Amino acid sequence: MLLLEFGNHPVDFEVSIWMDDPWWSRLRLSELNEAIWWAFKEQGIVIAFPQLDLHLDRHVVDSLRRLGTTGS
Repeated sequence: MLLLEFGNHPVDFEVSIWMDDPWWSRLRLSELNEAIWWAFKEQGIVIAFPQLDLHLDRHVVDSLRRLGTTGS
């Protein structure tokens, strides 16, 4: 396992495995990711997702209110 970088929100790791039959790689990758997911849950590790806050100018808010009251 390699620690690749510290991103804006995540910490990126790369996990590599060896397989005798590469045709099963997608299924095995899914199983590996799910095992990691449940191990995180058991340890109380939460994956933080980016949050976006939207701030509107007073003029925009007033215009939206007027549209809301006259749109019916």
